[in-house]
Amino acid sequence: MTDFWKTEAMGVAVKSCTCEPEKLSPAELKEAKIIEESCTRDGNRWTVPYPWKRDPKQLPDNKIQIEKRLYSTERRLAKNATHAETYDAQMKEMVEKKFARKLSEAELKSYKGPVHYISHHGVLRPESKSTPLRIVFNSSATYHGQCLNDYWYKGPDLLNNLFGVIMKFRENEVAVIADISKMYHQILIPERDQHVHRFLWRNLNADRTPDVYVKTVLTFGDKPAPAMAQIALKKTAEAAEKQSPDAARVLKENTYMDDICDSVHTVNEAKKLTSEIDEVLASLLLGIPLQLSNKALEENYNSDKEDETMKFLDTTTDEKVLGTVWNRKTDEFHYKVNLDLDKNLSTDDREVMQRKLTKRQILSQIAQIFDPIGFAAAFLIRYKIGMQHLWQQGLDWDQEIPKADHDHWIQLFKEMKGLNEISFKRCLTPSNAVGVPMLCIFCDASEEAFGACAFVRWQIYDGTYDVRFVAAKSRVAPLKRLTIPRLELQAAVMGTRLYQAIMEEMRLPVKEAVFMTDSMIALSWIRSQARGFKPFVSNRVSEIQSQTDPSQWRHVPGELNVADDVSRGVPVKQLTQRWKNGPEFLRFPEESWPQEAERVNQIEVDKERHKTQAVFITTETQEVIDGKKYSSWRKLIRVTAYVHRFVQNIRAKMQSCVNKESKQGPLSPQELTEAANYWIIKAQKNLHKRMANGEFKSLSPFTDDAGILRVGGRLQESTMLYTTKHPALLPHDHHISILIVRNIHQQGHTGVATTVAKTRQRYWILKAHNLAKTIKYRCVVCREAEHKLETQIMADLPKQRLAPYTPPFYFTSCDYFGPYQVKIGRNKTAKHYGVIFTCLNTRAVHLELAVDCSTMEYIQVLRRFFSMRGYPAKMISDNRTQLVGAQRELQKMIQGWNIEELKQFGAEKGMEWKFITPRAPHQNGCAEALVKSCKTALKRAVGAQVLTPFELYTVLLEVANLVNQRPIGRIPNDPDDGSYLSPNDILLGRASTDAPQGPFQETKNPRHRVEFVQKIIDSFWKRWSRDVLPCLVPCKKWRAERRNVRVGDVVTVSDTNAVRGKWCVGRVLEVFPGLDGMVRNVKVKTESGEYQRTITKIAVIYSAEGYDED
Repeated sequence: MTDFWKTEAMGVAVKSCTCEPEKLSPAELKEAKIIEESCTRDGNRWTVPYPWKRDPKQLPDNKIQIEKRLYSTERRLAKNATHAETYDAQMKEMVEKKFARKLSEAELKSYKGPVHYISHHGVLRPESKSTPLRIVFNSSATYHGQCLNDYWYKGPDLLNNLFGVIMKFRENEVAVIADISKMYHQILIPERDQHVHRFLWRNLNADRTPDVYVKTVLTFGDKPAPAMAQIALKKTAEAAEKQSPDAARVLKENTYMDDICDSVHTVNEAKKLTSEIDEVLASLLLGIPLQLSNKALEENYNSDKEDETMKFLDTTTDEKVLGTVWNRKTDEFHYKVNLDLDKNLSTDDREVMQRKLTKRQILSQIAQIFDPIGFAAAFLIRYKIGMQHLWQQGLDWDQEIPKADHDHWIQLFKEMKGLNEISFKRCLTPSNAVGVPMLCIFCDASEEAFGACAFVRWQIYDGTYDVRFVAAKSRVAPLKRLTIPRLELQAAVMGTRLYQAIMEEMRLPVKEAVFMTDSMIALSWIRSQARGFKPFVSNRVSEIQSQTDPSQWRHVPGELNVADDVSRGVPVKQLTQRWKNGPEFLRFPEESWPQEAERVNQIEVDKERHKTQAVFITTETQEVIDGKKYSSWRKLIRVTAYVHRFVQNIRAKMQSCVNKESKQGPLSPQELTEAANYWIIKAQKNLHKRMANGEFKSLSPFTDDAGILRVGGRLQESTMLYTTKHPALLPHDHHISILIVRNIHQQGHTGVATTVAKTRQRYWILKAHNLAKTIKYRCVVCREAEHKLETQIMADLPKQRLAPYTPPFYFTSCDYFGPYQVKIGRNKTAKHYGVIFTCLNTRAVHLELAVDCSTMEYIQVLRRFFSMRGYPAKMISDNRTQLVGAQRELQKMIQGWNIEELKQFGAEKGMEWKFITPRAPHQNGCAEALVKSCKTALKRAVGAQVLTPFELYTVLLEVANLVNQRPIGRIPNDPDDGSYLSPNDILLGRASTDAPQGPFQETKNPRHRVEFVQKIIDSFWKRWSRDVLPCLVPCKKWRAERRNVRVGDVVTVSDTNAVRGKWCVGRVLEVFPGLDGMVRNVKVKTESGEYQRTITKIAVIYSAEGYDED
């Protein structure tokens, strides 16, 4: 089906849009280059290697499969002795002519290259005289999913245009056709390619093992074979261009595969041409062609006798010329139609009428009529229309068509046999023609189809005219219905394309071309400007006008328009003289042709016109420099100055100012001033109207010589600079004013008053204070420098700080401090660290010594603490590196802690471990406050001495005892109040470690001792509730409630290792409100990562609500 429609589109196919002059794609050019560069000339023959796309070593050895196919072929041949004899004879002929060769056992064993076998079978071709039974080799067979053809590039399609070759064959009086004998067998292939073309044969002797043969020449059926053959033929023609230019031209332009078609004026030209072709092909052993003509070309032909009876090379006069039947005797084309639907189609109507028809059968029968020129286009269009109707019914391929359609198609197929009775002239040039011909194109359309046909019109020596059919094409109307005028325009497009194809392929010179249509509406569109119509009409009119001139188009009455036959369809009996030789009026002078008298229907013409509306848009001319794209006043004036310099230099060159040198180098102060004045004048554009309305009277404004509006004032007599006495007046809401104030503010990030004062030394900006305040508020540097760190009202004490009657160290806080140098041996020193444990309720202190910085050492410290004080219910400590007051070594130590190990260790002991927010030492204030006391005591006790580890541990224990003797809570001022309360009161039962004074009473009742101890504990907690608890009530700082930090706030993150202006800027990702709803901890994202911080370490510079919130 695809081939059928491809043939129908010859000459009128839409050309592909391309920007390249080459008709081949880049991939095809690459493949053609591979084949061309590998061609070598071996003596008088071409050797062309196959273009491998994949490594042939990957090909499987498929000998077993090919053996099975050989046995199948032998069984088929055994059924027909004649075919078997012919098949075996062709095999022997291939070996004798060295198109194939038999491999010896030694060669089979010694060859180590890639091997692949191909099957073969016979194809009957009764219409072929040279090869009625052809042996075909199959390279497309698959074995284990692999196919030989898949291993090759296909190569480009280098065949000439079939329509064009036939057109050249029809041009002149003497026709010449030739068939290059066994063209593929004349092209050799290298040894490696031969072994992938192995095949099996045993001369139909089933009693012995098949022999192995290889093809030595190109194989018909291989994917790249056509391209390889055409390139070899092309190189043959190129090699003969100097010696035989006519033969080379024919081989290049007038060949289609192995068929040669041409036409010349005289027999002598034909004899010379065929002789040269023989010599060129014979020189490269490409096979001497079998040549035929409508004139006798043998050696004894006397060319001087123009009326000599024509002689023929054989008695057969019908020849196939590129699929069409040509009678050499009558020099005419005709058809040979064979109906395959039923052998009795013309004899037994009753049986035929009962035969079932399917869409597949109908299309198969129609496609048998090969008509690339369109001789039968007016007849076949009815079959195309019928196929379209079947398509619209949605029938399957093998579904029987309805009864009504069945009868209609049977009648059509009966009529099809009538094509065998009509013929068309081959030659387009009459023997008695004078001058050059006129080409006449007719176009027409109906509701179901449209088409075009072409005729060539010659003037004869006696003054009459001869008209001959050239070509015709037809198309069914699209399923989406179009109006008749639109279909007529489609027909005109087809006529234009047919004309273009004829002019490209036909070598006959044409005096002029005339296009005829019976549609005044389509004719009016063609004669109008294309851009005034809707896209459908506009695009097609543009194509027509690009290939033809509107003056070439004429109107013809419908009854005289021969294209009406191709648009409506006619029976075969009506393919009469008008269709073959054109309408009668073409055989008369042009003056007697039908004149254009019909008036066009302007309403129908205007239906396809665009309805236009006039729209006027006024736009301001855009400046070369867009000041709003700049955020720096300094950069804006420098860019402007350079642009002004460039313009001045160009003007100087255009005015041929030889003495005036081009400005180069750094910008001068004058250039910068002129650039600044340019933008000042731009900013003052709207102030002149306001001044005319009476505004700014208090400033006495005036315009200076440069066109700048300045403040007058009362300072004319002062000695200040002119720009200070008369500053330029600017509006506060202009972008230039914002840039100027921002530039002055950024020079020192001064306050509002200072910024306004500096600005008014050169510019008087209206509402300058408000503008300066806004710029200062939005200045990132100022916001970072002035914004205070965030605070929030102090939170309630945690419940573990308010838990009386709990054992000491039940709620514990720990911290590291140090390091301290200790002596190891005589000459070595090391760093050891102090670890403080603080009870959150009793404020008791326990000190331990840590030898190194590892997690395991810290666990050992904990074990010693637990052994002496017991396991706490909750342990609070700093988070990794954040230890306030610690030195750099201590920070390095904490980085090595494994928090998960510490949590697991605590969980095993039934203890909860809590880590405070990083860099929030106030959240572990109990430990931080006592670290200072312990370090002060150690400094006074040790001084500059370097102790041993045991000495340092002893000192730590003594310091812990001293700290535990400190008073907690209220200090008594009255002797009657008793002694102060200290942590030792709960740890030792007394404040001091001194030996208690006797006498002691001995009791044998343990209960009395227990009651005594309980009495001491109860006394401690009563005094703790009286003296310590009230001291926890007042807030020492953070007494006011502040705005909560929110997600999206832009903040700076405090860093003790950097000055304030260098703090990192970040954005709040998450907030962690407390039980009272106040946010005191947040997660911040900066350029270096995400961190959790307390709000006392951040400063909000831009709130999430926007700039306007204070």
